[in-house]
Amino acid sequence: MPEDKGFPLSPGFELYTGGPDEPPNDKLEFRFTVALNEAGITEGPLAEKLTLFVKMVEGIVQDLSPRLE
Repeated sequence: MPEDKGFPLSPGFELYTGGPDEPPNDKLEFRFTVALNEAGITEGPLAEKLTLFVKMVEGIVQDLSPRLE
């Protein structure tokens, strides 16, 4: 668990960097937290927003998947 979690996330913050000669780590985990109960995060029906979030994350995973193989 990194000391600096980069919260709030800002442009240019490196989520993870390994050494240049470091072999890929198949057990590396990535997590993020989304706060839905803070002011200004979302307005309107929450279920509708969650559906959009799921589609967005699925798109990101699909885009990044070829780079992980």
